[in-house]
Amino acid sequence: VTAPVAAPVSAPTSSNCPPAFSATATYLAGDEVTVANKIYKCKNYPYTGWCSTGGYEPGTSLNWQDAWTLEGTCSGQPVAQPVAPPTAAPVMVPVIAPVTAPVAAPVTVPVTAPVAA
Repeated sequence: VTAPVAAPVSAPTSSNCPPAFSATATYLAGDEVTVANKIYKCKNYPYTGWCSTGGYEPGTSLNWQDAWTLEGTCSGQPVAQPVAPPTAAPVMVPVIAPVTAPVAAPVTVPVTAPVAA
């Protein structure tokens, strides 16, 4: 009697590729990226923080599986990473707090009369 052999499971293939992985992007749980036509998905908390950390590039780094799961492959070109429009630098407005002298109670100094010799 031979045990049944499970057929190898292959990851699904899609013609639409998610954005290419970027080492400078910030990724959240569930975000998908493409590296070499493979689709990777950022894991949920508590692993999410590693998705945006150097050394965890999906499929290529030693510890990538700590942060990402391989979801499948794609045959199209990765979508370009969205680029946020530049924003004006924050303007620092000085805040001048009013300066008040501390109010102290009047001090009474006892005065003694000179003593005759």
